[in-house]
Amino acid sequence: MTVQTPATTPLLQREGSWLAKSMKANPGDTHHLPILAEAEKRFYGAMGLEEFYEKLIKFIDNKIEPVQGEPLSLDQLRKVDTFTRDYFIGKLPEVETWIVRGFVLGKLLETRERTAPPHPKIDLDKLPAKVREAAKEYKLTLRETRAIEWAESYGAKNLSNATNDTINRVQNVLFDNVKQHLGPRSLRKALEAEFMEDEFEINRNWRRVANTETNAAYNQGYLAQIPPGEWVMGFSNPDACYHCKRLIDGKVYQVIDVAGKNMSYDDSKNPEALQWLWENTVWLGKDNFGRSGAEQKRTPTGLVDREHHEKYMPTLPLHPHEHCRWVRISPQTQYVNSKGEMRMRVMDEEAWKAWYSASIKPIEGKLGMMLKEAT
Repeated sequence: MTVQTPATTPLLQREGSWLAKSMKANPGDTHHLPILAEAEKRFYGAMGLEEFYEKLIKFIDNKIEPVQGEPLSLDQLRKVDTFTRDYFIGKLPEVETWIVRGFVLGKLLETRERTAPPHPKIDLDKLPAKVREAAKEYKLTLRETRAIEWAESYGAKNLSNATNDTINRVQNVLFDNVKQHLGPRSLRKALEAEFMEDEFEINRNWRRVANTETNAAYNQGYLAQIPPGEWVMGFSNPDACYHCKRLIDGKVYQVIDVAGKNMSYDDSKNPEALQWLWENTVWLGKDNFGRSGAEQKRTPTGLVDREHHEKYMPTLPLHPHEHCRWVRISPQTQYVNSKGEMRMRVMDEEAWKAWYSASIKPIEGKLGMMLKEAT
């Protein structure tokens, strides 16, 4: 029997929809959105690793002139540092472009889930590239604009970190080359591998930046469309890590509005209530900055358990190189079965009742009190 559902039913429940075809219905299945994968690819390409490699080789030949068997001077290392830093810091406008477009993409795709096709094809090149352009074209709220600005700030920080890692790796490759008398040809091959091949450190780091920042912006844009009080469910790729399976894949969270509220542990009126909010809800701008998936940390006196504010909490991205995403779910008409699969209530009323009583009612019953006590 085919279950008839209205055109506004969230995601996956409209059989044959463009989104249902691009995302499998069950957590763990492959469901990477092609348009988002393309945005990641474009972000990565905008970093210009091949262009930098070619410029770096010429720079080393003309300005560094390493002598085989001779140690590199501080001046030579400083020149490599400055050359590399200047190139990648110059890519900050590209970072802004793809973070803004990732955010807008999240807004557009969430809207398409709730509206009947046909939908016009999304042209990434025609999406706004600046925060002001996006705010004007899509009438972003102050809350949404601030969310993009924070995403940009994180993107700039991660670009800076990746730049430092690139500098260290280039200097190490150069140092090893001259120390071992390997010569210019070997140096070119070693640097080419670092910048062009996926399994090498520099290439891997920049792919991580592109993937992480694009997905972070996308999920923020998606979440910005969900009114407080509604719910989202997490979907992960087949190779999802332990932490994503534990906190995201098939898990359901209520969206709350924290505008004007202080979510800091230090200033909370009721730390236990605040911890409950971090564990059971999501909000625009929530992040895991400074947190870790490790249960313990090393201190001068040995390993100790991490505090609550140091542990991963449910948010996207959960960690770097994240490919999970949020999907809107309506607990009144849908539920999550024992396999973590989203299903319609009409398919099994008893299963829906059991799930709703166990997963939704406890949150709804506590949320108002916890918000008041924590903030």
